[in-house]
Amino acid sequence: MNINPRMLVNSKGKLLHDVFVPLPLQEIEKKIVFDIDVLTLLMEANEAITRLHNAYQGTDPYLREYFHDYCLKKETLASLLISGNNLTLENFYTADLGSAADVGYRFYQVAKAAAEETGKLNNDFLKNLHRRIVNDKNARPGHYRIGRMMIYTYYRHNRYNPPFDEELESSMNALEEYINRTANTNYLIKAALVHYQLTTIHPFHDGNDRLARLFNMLYLKRSNPCGPHCFYMSNYFAANLSEYYDALTAVRSHGHFQGWVEYYLKAITATSNHMRNIIDFSLTLLKRNHRRILETPHSNTIKNNLISALEYMVFNPVTTVNRLSEIQNKSFPAAARNAKLLAEMGILETAGFCARSRLYVYREQLDILRD
Repeated sequence: MNINPRMLVNSKGKLLHDVFVPLPLQEIEKKIVFDIDVLTLLMEANEAITRLHNAYQGTDPYLREYFHDYCLKKETLASLLISGNNLTLENFYTADLGSAADVGYRFYQVAKAAAEETGKLNNDFLKNLHRRIVNDKNARPGHYRIGRMMIYTYYRHNRYNPPFDEELESSMNALEEYINRTANTNYLIKAALVHYQLTTIHPFHDGNDRLARLFNMLYLKRSNPCGPHCFYMSNYFAANLSEYYDALTAVRSHGHFQGWVEYYLKAITATSNHMRNIIDFSLTLLKRNHRRILETPHSNTIKNNLISALEYMVFNPVTTVNRLSEIQNKSFPAAARNAKLLAEMGILETAGFCARSRLYVYREQLDILRD
């Protein structure tokens, strides 16, 4: 497939460099023929999503909101790691509790707000998202880039030139039309093509890759018929980074869409399985600690309070006495007593102070979530 039809040559007819001019996905979709391998991977991905949804539905509604929030943290953390930011999951939880917010936590807040929006996924949405992601005024947040660019991929010798600035508007308009059109194409195939196209058009001066990964999560959240799950696919991309860039580069240079779609579907399956395992392992640990609490000589009231505190910490494994007091609607002394009892049982451990309140860590659970 001729996906890179134009080359820039000088007046003597010598090649200067390739210029990527993307075909609209509407045209590409008509020419792609997938073999049995892709259809098998698509079936496996859909089955993995169904199993994830069944596990999700089996959790207490109280936990689902916190699981959703954990997935947002996981996605933004992995995406920023790909971009070179050295952050940990603990950074997000302590920022939640009042510690200084860094670039990672601000990106998470943008992702969280965007995940709650219900407006149309169009170019205005992308520009507004970019405006919130990028703080450098020199990068013209919310505005398409001006001038020519050369993009280096994971391997420095692999480079390509995205569309000239005068072609960005038409390229992005075609992408917007494809995103919002109604067709019979499976939404996972469509998501794979959209992620490739947005990444490769590279419409802004800075923040394009972060934007594309975040938009990928938002698009899947809107499109998934099983429910609004936040697939943290950047976690898989980060763990298989060379394959991620190789698959994208193979499309740009050789039109190898099948290889990219295969990689993307494997990422969906692996992410869905990982999310389901997180739910299963977390509930198993919670049930085990439930039994430990019920076997203590404390009154039923205290036992219920301890269980309530522990349930909150399943997807909030780093917390303070102040936060437990707010969540449980208990006095500070009562919340402090509950946390202390859980620490004495070896379920929680103290970890200094945060925002002038004693910090507690549900270590076994945090290890599950960090996996």
